[in-house]
Amino acid sequence: MDNRAFVTWLTEQSPTPQLKAWGNGWIELPDGRRWNPGLSVKFNGQAPRPPFWRRLLNAVRGRRG
Repeated sequence: MDNRAFVTWLTEQSPTPQLKAWGNGWIELPDGRRWNPGLSVKFNGQAPRPPFWRRLLNAVRGRRG
């Protein structure tokens, strides 16, 4: 049996799967839909605002937040 490494038997490299990119942040998925990964991320640096009822209860109880 030949003791060469498995990779030495490979003669061609498989092409990497490429998704279409439009240069404006949108990526076309294999099923044809477009996705912008930046739209799902918010970079405002603030914590999400509590719901109105939570802020109202905090105001009634005298808590700040």
